[in-house]
Amino acid sequence: MKKCFLILMILSVCLLGSSISLFSQITDESGKFIIYYSEREAGFENYSVSISDGKIRLKDQAQLRVMEMDFIVNMDLILDTLFSPESLNMNGKVHQEAYQVSTQFLESKAINHIAEDGDTSTTEVPMHEDALMLPNGLFYPYALLVKRYDFEKRGK
Repeated sequence: MKKCFLILMILSVCLLGSSISLFSQITDESGKFIIYYSEREAGFENYSVSISDGKIRLKDQAQLRVMEMDFIVNMDLILDTLFSPESLNMNGKVHQEAYQVSTQFLESKAINHIAEDGDTSTTEVPMHEDALMLPNGLFYPYALLVKRYDFEKRGK
């Protein structure tokens, strides 16, 4: 079990390139973050990473209550051997309102299918080929960001 004391949640898509295969840096693992806000336990995140058929699968489940905000998320993210996203499925609730997101990543775009409160929509978003998905409110995907970072280049 891992503990992590975090205050700030960030929604990001980070762009980092790497010419080396990062697949060897990933192993099957699972764990739990306990999330604290204002010195009180505010929630948790359970994650598991598995590798099969040349794909990395990150499953994540989180619940968080900060001040008046309730947040529940379930995520299933499939990545290739260079950590490029292939598909993302998320569902959960924010302030008791249910949502569901399904995203397919094709060439230089992400196609999102979003269902919220009975309404559905589809959007297409341009995406850099080296993009890494860092969904809002989940912390384990940042470990993938660190694994992907080339310390020899130091961000250059």
